[in-house]
Amino acid sequence: MLGAVLVTLLLPFAPAPAATADATVAHGDGLGSWVFEPGRTGARTAVPGQQPAGGGAGWSTDVLTGTIPAGTWGLAADVTTTVAPGTAQGQLVAAVYAVDADGARLLAMPATGDVLATSGSRAIALSFPLGEIELRSERLVVEWYLTIARHQRGDPTSTTTLRAGTGADAVTFPGALAPLPSVGPTRTAVTDPQDHRVTVTWTASSDDRVDRYAVRRASSADGPFVELGETVVGTSFVVTDLTNREPVFFDVVGIDDADGSRSPASNRTQGRALDRTPPEAPGRLTATPDGTGVIDLAWTASAAGDLATYEVERAATATGPFVVIARDLTTGVFEDRDLPPQTTWWYRIRAIDDDGLVSAPGEVGSTSTAPAVPTNVRIAAVDDRALTVAWDGTSRPLAGYRVERATGDGPFSRVGGLVTGTSFTDTGLQNGTTYRYRVIAEDRRGVRSTPSAPVSGAPRASAAPAPPISLALADATGGVTLEWGPSPSRDVVGYQILRSVGGAAATELGGLRTGRTYTDRDVSAGTRYDYTVVAVDDDGRRSAPTTAMTWVLQPSAPRDLTATPVGLSTVSLAWDASSDRTASYEVWRAEGAAAPALIARVDGTSMDDVGLLLETPYRYFVRAVSAGFRASPASNTVEVTLRDGPPSPPAVTAVDTTEGGSIEVRWAPPAERDVVSWRIERRVAGDSRWDVIADVPQPLRSHIDDGLTDGVRYEYRLIAIDRGGTESPPSAVASAVPSDTTPPPSLDAPSVRLTVGALAVDWDVAPTAVRYEVLRSTSPEGPYELIATTSLRSVRDTDVRPGGTYHYRIVAFDEAGNGSAPSGIGSGTFRTSVSPGAVVPVLPVAGGGAGPGGGTGAGPGAGTDGWPTPPPAPSPFEPTIAVFPAFGGQLGGDAGVGAGGRQGPAAPAAPSDEPSILAFPTDLGPLRDAVSAGDLPAAVGRVIGEVAGNVPDVARTFSIPLALVGVILLYLIAQGRIDRNAPLLTVDRPVGGDDDDAEFLL
Repeated sequence: MLGAVLVTLLLPFAPAPAATADATVAHGDGLGSWVFEPGRTGARTAVPGQQPAGGGAGWSTDVLTGTIPAGTWGLAADVTTTVAPGTAQGQLVAAVYAVDADGARLLAMPATGDVLATSGSRAIALSFPLGEIELRSERLVVEWYLTIARHQRGDPTSTTTLRAGTGADAVTFPGALAPLPSVGPTRTAVTDPQDHRVTVTWTASSDDRVDRYAVRRASSADGPFVELGETVVGTSFVVTDLTNREPVFFDVVGIDDADGSRSPASNRTQGRALDRTPPEAPGRLTATPDGTGVIDLAWTASAAGDLATYEVERAATATGPFVVIARDLTTGVFEDRDLPPQTTWWYRIRAIDDDGLVSAPGEVGSTSTAPAVPTNVRIAAVDDRALTVAWDGTSRPLAGYRVERATGDGPFSRVGGLVTGTSFTDTGLQNGTTYRYRVIAEDRRGVRSTPSAPVSGAPRASAAPAPPISLALADATGGVTLEWGPSPSRDVVGYQILRSVGGAAATELGGLRTGRTYTDRDVSAGTRYDYTVVAVDDDGRRSAPTTAMTWVLQPSAPRDLTATPVGLSTVSLAWDASSDRTASYEVWRAEGAAAPALIARVDGTSMDDVGLLLETPYRYFVRAVSAGFRASPASNTVEVTLRDGPPSPPAVTAVDTTEGGSIEVRWAPPAERDVVSWRIERRVAGDSRWDVIADVPQPLRSHIDDGLTDGVRYEYRLIAIDRGGTESPPSAVASAVPSDTTPPPSLDAPSVRLTVGALAVDWDVAPTAVRYEVLRSTSPEGPYELIATTSLRSVRDTDVRPGGTYHYRIVAFDEAGNGSAPSGIGSGTFRTSVSPGAVVPVLPVAGGGAGPGGGTGAGPGAGTDGWPTPPPAPSPFEPTIAVFPAFGGQLGGDAGVGAGGRQGPAAPAAPSDEPSILAFPTDLGPLRDAVSAGDLPAAVGRVIGEVAGNVPDVARTFSIPLALVGVILLYLIAQGRIDRNAPLLTVDRPVGGDDDDAEFLL
């Protein structure tokens, strides 16, 4: 007997009660392997671990949900076995399952060694590792199996007993059941990037244990991710304090408020903050001239936290246009230099942040440059306790000049009022004391220039002469001419010129001169010369020198200045260099009616002036500047205006299509990209007026002009039109003459049919054909000869002989004379009889003779007076031919009925006792006239009338044939086989007597 094993499950849930049962092991006669379920008597399983038995073989838990941690499992049992004589092996196997309503999954199946090797009671222990196991509404089931193998044949039956053991029977696990982690959120994304912030969104977790969410942030995709301090209940969160344009990574975890546990993290997503708000405009702008052609700008800084730089815009009018003159300024000040004196300028400032966003312009500030600094300030006269200060004035209107004086090295202060002239005498001075003077120009708005350089002098009782006034230099051939005004002193006897070369000490140039001009030709190009003049009185005392004047030999002007438009906003300038040594070139430009202004100084002999406006005239000239900063005369002046010019006309050709009445006009692709259409004009060669025949869109390259007259020369020209509607000049003229060289299509083989005395040839209409040529040969291979030309679709070939076979081909011709290929071959044989079943009506053939019933005809049917002799009996192989009585007798003159002549058959003779049915006076004149005139109805009517006049004698003979003739004629007319306008009868081979009226044959 086999006892049960009692197993105690050491888990935090209650085990199912153990079951006991008995089982008998029958080993049989041979070796074998058997698996038994101890709790189920007689039950047998094929392989351990396939499926749990369900009960009685082990134990199971309640339905569980949670995680059993990874680790080592243990199974233990106290087993007692009794083995009869013989040898056997027994292996104890435990199967561990997770079971739910849908089935079971095997988790592990550990086994022991041989438990039957010895008898007695002993403990069995199993130990095996398992990874982490998740149970989701499942029962944990453990079942035992005993395998007995290798039993010797013939041994007595053995009994194995598994007896309930001690408390050592147990199952142990790595740890307690832990709750499953919650399900995290999904579809995390970064949206709505703003200045230093983004919005993170996600899809809520499907796990109802998740109560809120935490957003985690990292600087790289690999982490580490750190939770932001605030958690949210919803599915979006705004992350602030980000650095614009710097990538940042996010994910989201769910939080269970019950225990604070976190779900697995969502997908990771990347985003960056972007600044979309331009900075605030700078504040109050001030513009202050400093009197030297410089305007100092200052403004209040923009309040933007991400401010990067400023840019300055300037305009010559309050309404603009404003042009950027400075960029990348980091402070709120700027100096605008090199401005012409006494000009007004308007300014505005823009702020730019670190994302490149530009603010609206700040308030506009304006000011004017100060007047030019007075020049050539000098002590004009030294008198007793008085000094006279003089200077050169400016050409621009001023309010006046301020004269300031300083004693020795003391400060300057204003003396006198505002001086409107160019000199001032300061009186009440102390003789022997040195006074310094400077002059300031002041305009009508109170803007003052920079003070001039100071000059000094000391009054004295017996003063030296006053210096000459207004020293001026002028270019002369090969040198410089000096000219100065007289000294105010009365005792001046002459003037001494002093010259400094290249900045060296001044030396006297020649002797004392009584005149007030001098030309110095001892000069070199590129060398600086400084000149002064002193007055010398009769006591040899010298005045103070005049203000030094600097001169450099003027270089020659640049030559051949050219200005070439490049694109829509650039002019390329180039010129030939000055023939003298120069340091640079000044480029001057005048826009519209404005005065020329210096726009650039360049070292080379070319420059591109960019950023220009369309439809604005610009004038340019260039000056060469020497190393001594002496400018040459101006070069030639060039003027250029940038325009969106007309497109270029295309190259055009005209080609005859050879199809008649049409010409194909072709042209080359446009040279410009903005061409949108072509206008095609045409005229007849020799005419002066052009007609527009088509407007063709780009990119077509050809046009068929049809409906023309062949043989006439037509001329064509094209005009290109761009998207702005600007038209090119007309292209060169192309011409062609239309001609038709396309022949009509070849015809099918004509049909050939037998008619009375001829072969009739018929064919189909050829499109475009106006006439046809009929070719004939007696052999299919040719040669073929022309036998007829007609505009109809049929001919009758009467030049045939009985038994002859003829072959016909048709050539169609159009109006241009183009002939088709010959048609297929139509063939026919001319014979006097026709094929079976045909009826060939033959009209009477006129005969002649010498007397009644006479005649010389020898053909069949010859007879005597009266009724005609019947024709010979037909061959059994030929059809009967209905032969109408031929006119004889009186029809041929004096001959009687039945007479014949030539090759025509004689009319049948009449019985002697009866008059001939045709023996009646007949006048064929009207019939002949009707036939000759082509009046077919009249001819037929005449015949019928003649016959009807002899009714009833003729009626029984002719009524049916005449009716048949009429029907046949009408049918032929309806089918187009007979032209009503063509003669009905063709005079071909006269037969009969001498009467012309009787010589006709259908």
